[in-house]
Amino acid sequence: MNKFFIVSIGASLAIASSASAQAQAQAQICDNAQTKLEIFLSPEDISDIESVLTGEVLKSAQGNESFGQHLPPEISWEYRRLDGKIDQKLGAVYAVTFDNKATKENWYWYFVEEKNECKISAIRKLALPGLIYAMRDQLTKSPNLTPIDEQTLKNLNLITRPDHELKDHLISNIDAFNKLVENAKTDIAQAQSIAKSMNLNYIDLDIETGNVDVNIGGITDNSVGYFKAPHPSSVPAMSPDSYIYVEHIIDDWYIYKTT
Repeated sequence: MNKFFIVSIGASLAIASSASAQAQAQAQICDNAQTKLEIFLSPEDISDIESVLTGEVLKSAQGNESFGQHLPPEISWEYRRLDGKIDQKLGAVYAVTFDNKATKENWYWYFVEEKNECKISAIRKLALPGLIYAMRDQLTKSPNLTPIDEQTLKNLNLITRPDHELKDHLISNIDAFNKLVENAKTDIAQAQSIAKSMNLNYIDLDIETGNVDVNIGGITDNSVGYFKAPHPSSVPAMSPDSYIYVEHIIDDWYIYKTT
């Protein structure tokens, strides 16, 4: 599990009506989450830190210092509220993107309601070891790649792409992904081979829910991928402990990240 420590940023850079109703209800519960997010991202001390933070984030905070005080000056940020299904204990989830003009990194901020106060309770990102990036960079610079190396590099480039590029990748190749799913329903072994040729990690079919998991890759339980969910009720809820990010892309396709 990728626990949040405030100093780490300097080193690393519904379709269903029920889901929509839940999002609207949670927006009313935690309607000032954006204000709290902006306070924590500001470059100034926070006068009342306990009105902004709670749980593990409050415990790891350094006095009244904000998250923004630890951001290098060249980094800009933007955020958006995610309107998908979230854990019932949460009031809101925001996606925050940090940009240093060379790379973009996606983080996910979780809010809970405490005594009519919306507070940041957890912060997550896809926890990838430095080895992933080092291997990608080494292969990128290598003049002579074997076919296996080329496939590995393409997979690593997908794993490390920011969310908006991963969503665009699926949309641009939607026919191939839909065909992959159909193959999985009749011949999973052949589908695994096709998934590899598409620079993916694996494909898995859940007979009970009908969901198809198209995993791009990662390490142990920290992974990124797509899934096709024919029934909106089977879409997992976002939480800081499992599916840290889930977002609808197109039709019944979603992007996800786990921890």
